[in-house]
Amino acid sequence: MTPRRELTLAVVLAVAGSALALLAASRTWVEIDTPRPAPLPALHETQSGRDVVPWAAAMAFVGLAGGVALLATRRLGRLIVGALVALAGAIMIAGGVAGWMTTGEAFQQVEVSAVWPVASVLGGLLALVAGGFAVVRGRSWAAMGSKYEAPRSAAEPSDAWDALDRGEDPTT
Repeated sequence: MTPRRELTLAVVLAVAGSALALLAASRTWVEIDTPRPAPLPALHETQSGRDVVPWAAAMAFVGLAGGVALLATRRLGRLIVGALVALAGAIMIAGGVAGWMTTGEAFQQVEVSAVWPVASVLGGLLALVAGGFAVVRGRSWAAMGSKYEAPRSAAEPSDAWDALDRGEDPTT
């Protein structure tokens, strides 16, 4: 596999996995029924993944940003970003597992949806793989060209104004 395809694969895995975990966090994970004395009806409450494990949803945003940042970084920066994406993926996995094991009070009936916590685990796994792949192989991947960087010998801002006062074009 070429380095460009490896980079593309890592970015796609990180973004897709994080997006899946973010989608899963927005869905209903837990339904809680709390009985009350007659004639009052039982209280029915639903909780999304963000309510149950808010830190896992936050890590999905980190994974999304890190996936895109893999394109803009090089060498040591890419190694650090890859490690952060892998860590975010591991935390998404832990969030899915923690959400799956949610329990309520002794008198409450709690139903946990298995689909969305598992989707969070799967998304975290994809991000973890992408981050690990970036750490291991990222040094050989192409980086953005130097035309996107600021010039190294940039003139002082006052020099540009002085050139304009003299009637010269400071951009040439």
